[in-house]
Amino acid sequence: MAASPVQTPTPTWNRFNELALEVHPHHTNNTSLLHTNTPQTRQEMASHLDSDRDLCNFRLTCHSANEAVDHDNYSFWRRRFMSTFEKPSWSSKPNVEYKRQYKRRKNALLYGARFDVAIKFARAKEIPKAIRALEVLKEMLLGMKPSLTPRYLDRTSS
Repeated sequence: MAASPVQTPTPTWNRFNELALEVHPHHTNNTSLLHTNTPQTRQEMASHLDSDRDLCNFRLTCHSANEAVDHDNYSFWRRRFMSTFEKPSWSSKPNVEYKRQYKRRKNALLYGARFDVAIKFARAKEIPKAIRALEVLKEMLLGMKPSLTPRYLDRTSS
């Protein structure tokens, strides 16, 4: 009885090369492949990356990959935002706002509202993170426009 081979996940870099070879099957030099493609091709490659960590690693591979993600007036970020979150009430804003709000929402949702940590371990720095997470959830649930200055930080309203 032969043991079945264990399948290991494909490393991110191999996924880039496989996708790039589908786009340019005649290309044999994988090390310079990202430099020969158009920004749109590199954006397409980036759009197939599910995790933000993979996207960050892709941007670190070379200058052209990094610039391609923000190429075309940040249109990549509008598409990434819309594939992750629902259409916002402020959808007429420029694409750079989609980038900012994508990062803001992902960071807030990543850390979550950890009031229990703040109270149990007396970690005051957790309270603003928790408040930001709750504000993002409120905006998402109610379809509100993101506030530039949260009320608890706005000292002019008192």
